[in-house]
Amino acid sequence: TDEGLSRIFRKYHYKFDSIEQPQTSSKDGRKYFVLNLEQREKIGGFETMLLYVDAQTYFIQKAVASDGRGKETTIEFSNLEINPDLEDGQFNFHIGGNAKIINNPLVSEQ
Repeated sequence: TDEGLSRIFRKYHYKFDSIEQPQTSSKDGRKYFVLNLEQREKIGGFETMLLYVDAQTYFIQKAVASDGRGKETTIEFSNLEINPDLEDGQFNFHIGGNAKIINNPLVSEQ
């Protein structure tokens, strides 16, 4: 969402990973804009991220994030579809009685 992107850019310094953009992936041959993000304030969570943005669709295809202890997390997105027809109630979410809710700092100010 626009709100999520705005939050990321407020919380992270960002720049292209290299001068040559878009970059061609040796894995799939597709072209990506690669953004390097670094936390403005070291507050925990992901301190650095690489975002791979498809050069044709502008969808984020992959995110590689690292925390302050060197642990790396990779998330890859595939089969993305814009505004698919979904049945009402397909995503009913019920919180269990003993569940603890933790807000994602990338998308929530709380």
